Amino acid sequence: MWAFGQRTYPLRIVSVVPAATRHWQVHPLAQVVTLAHIPLQETYPSLGVDRALAVWGAGQRWGRPALVIDAGTGLSLTGMDAAGRLMGGAILPGWSLQHRMLHQQTGALPWVPLPDGLPDRWARDTTTAIQSGVFYTLVAGLVDFVTDWAERFPGPMVVTGGDGPRLWPHLCARLPGTLGVRLHLEPHHLLHSLGALEI
Repeated sequence: MWAFGQRTYPLRIVSVVPAATRHWQVHPLAQVVTLAHIPLQETYPSLGVDRALAVWGAGQRWGRPALVIDAGTGLSLTGMDAAGRLMGGAILPGWSLQHRMLHQQTGALPWVPLPDGLPDRWARDTTTAIQSGVFYTLVAGLVDFVTDWAERFPGPMVVTGGDGPRLWPHLCARLPGTLGVRLHLEPHHLLHSLGALEI
């Protein structure tokens, strides 16, 4: 339960991290949200509850079909059709994680922070080369996925997650105007979705 002033509130847990779930579910009024609570059709057992909740919430708020791009530690794309069925998606290392992996899993590449602005595409030093490689291939991949989705399932698309605001302007600038894509930036989308869920 969550105490605020003289009132207590139930605590809903949406987590794909087992240790975090165990930590929070000891509270008396805690409720772990599972796939069974989310009215999304044709899910599969290993689908992350966060992805299911996010795409269901996008459909509730902006209409279906819907696509959610969650740009967190892992970057996921999750789509739902007009009938409320999971259409699938993709998962890849997020922007920051790609930088960390290059440093941790190679012998000589340095730790490189995310760039503040656009990195030079054709870099002439290792730091900028890493920033360029990760940024331009990540954005190009997202544009390809979004373009494919928009041609098959025209509808709203939501960008969320910690890196969402950083990716947002670059994604918007690179999408073909002829697609007619309705993009929404909503950093707190998962919380809105949780609030809409009746369990």
